[in-house]
Amino acid sequence: MPLVETGPVPGGVRIGWVLTADRHRVWEHLVRAETLPQWLGRLVSGSLDPGAELVIEHEPGHPCRSRVLDHSPAEFLHLTWQLPGEPVSQLDLSLEDRADRCLLVLRHEDLGDLAASYLPGWITHLSYFESSLTGAPLRGEHFWLLYATFQELTAC
Repeated sequence: MPLVETGPVPGGVRIGWVLTADRHRVWEHLVRAETLPQWLGRLVSGSLDPGAELVIEHEPGHPCRSRVLDHSPAEFLHLTWQLPGEPVSQLDLSLEDRADRCLLVLRHEDLGDLAASYLPGWITHLSYFESSLTGAPLRGEHFWLLYATFQELTAC
């Protein structure tokens, strides 16, 4: 697991993850509707175009609603994030070249008291993303077991 950074930000989380692919390949995998279910959830509606609304179902009956605020292909994606019963928060993903690798920096803000539960959640999603990117997607039914492990490891 190339997790290289985790850290709190006021009311949020920050994660740095090094991937063994260039940022263009990482970007394509990040935004393709066909690969979203392998790491984030099923695309119900929308797209990742600026201004578009996006609904991703993480598990049956648990949709996340987002609005794409801005993006620059192979550089960054900025969107809102809202799960049922939660306030709207801000999610930023940025990509940087690191020799023959890519540093993906995830910053999720405006989470308030939910930040502690989001840290292991994003580490789990990024574990799924990396496995999917390398052609060996993890099985969805193991998500919560892996989450529980990361929750224990990140508890303070």
